Amino acid sequence: LSFVRKAVNMGVKEAVTTDKDYIRLETMLSKNAHKELSAFTFWALEIQFQVNDEEDFIRRCLNP
Repeated sequence: LSFVRKAVNMGVKEAVTTDKDYIRLETMLSKNAHKELSAFTFWALEIQFQVNDEEDFIRRCLNP
C-alpha cells in the first residue's frame, strides 16, 4: 500500500472511498493487516445507480 505511505508522509488524516472499497478496508483494519491504515479516518460514499429507461441503457451498453 504505497499510496498509504505517501499519504501518511504528506500528513493526510482523512480519506474518502466508495462504500464497496470501504468494506475491503474494514476487513484489513479488523485483521490489523495494515497498521498504517489505522492512521486514517475513512469516509465512505454510498453510490446509487438508477436506470430510467432500461431498454435504452442496455442498447447503449451493447453498442457503445
